Amino acid sequence: MMCVDLACILALKFITVVTKNSEKLIRGLALRKNRKKTGLFIAEGLKLVTDFVSSGVEVDIIYHVGPIAADLQGDRTMEISESDMKRITFLETASSVLAVFHQKNEDLKSFVNAPFILLLDRVQDPGNLGTLLRTALWYGIEHIALVSGTADAWSPKVVQASMSALAHVKVVLLEEQEWLTFASDNQFDLVIADMNGTPAKSFEWSSKQILVMGNEGQGASDILKSSGRSITLPGDASKMESLNVASKWRYVTLRVRFFSTLLNRRFISTPPITKAIPKNICALGIKSNNAMSQVSAKMTPMYFKGATVFTSESW
Repeated sequence: MMCVDLACILALKFITVVTKNSEKLIRGLALRKNRKKTGLFIAEGLKLVTDFVSSGVEVDIIYHVGPIAADLQGDRTMEISESDMKRITFLETASSVLAVFHQKNEDLKSFVNAPFILLLDRVQDPGNLGTLLRTALWYGIEHIALVSGTADAWSPKVVQASMSALAHVKVVLLEEQEWLTFASDNQFDLVIADMNGTPAKSFEWSSKQILVMGNEGQGASDILKSSGRSITLPGDASKMESLNVASKWRYVTLRVRFFSTLLNRRFISTPPITKAIPKNICALGIKSNNAMSQVSAKMTPMYFKGATVFTSESW
């Protein structure tokens, strides 16, 4: 049926067809080599895209289906059809908004005066990495060090799992030895999350430290372990699996619980949260993970500068 109504004609005028080249570019961003070559990444969902835009992350293009908020409208915004959105989405169910952004280029110099750095050593699962990124942001940690071999922070799965944490944290990827040199040159102490370490209750924190969280299956590397002090939670390690478990849900549950508890103890006298955290950021929020309910059930809230941070006295 031909469109002869004026309103219909005007509506068609503003519907953009996604070209084959644009589709190829977007789908190609599933690969790390293409993200590195172009310096671009994908974010999907109205809340996620809005957070990146409001944080000043440079937009390449925003595709949307139907009406869109005024603060997202502009020269780089294009309305497309639902069928086109289904062709370019990385999600099982396409959202109404998909955006291509430019990756943030962080300078290592900004890490020099950071009081606390989270170093992730070869964390390979994108979902795990995204969860740890948003947990870090929840505690006000904005400097994230990645060791080569870690999942790409700008992969679609990490971006979605981090729930816009990447809009607020600084992420730098270096080789293991480069981070050790950085720590030595700038008087940082390395603190290794490990089953065989000093109990968290009696651990003495320094003014500048790098907390190392290791690989899902192997933990932190031997070089990193030998370069710092180890810290652990109290308990009988013989009655539980290693914190470096390979299965995803156990890794996330134990690592985030471990991470959160250490940070609660570290920051109990000096709350880290100094600015508003996006509403969709939750330290332990995993929508489809029954294991997390086991953790949340043990938690009691405490309040830092108007933000709710969870702790557990029993851990």
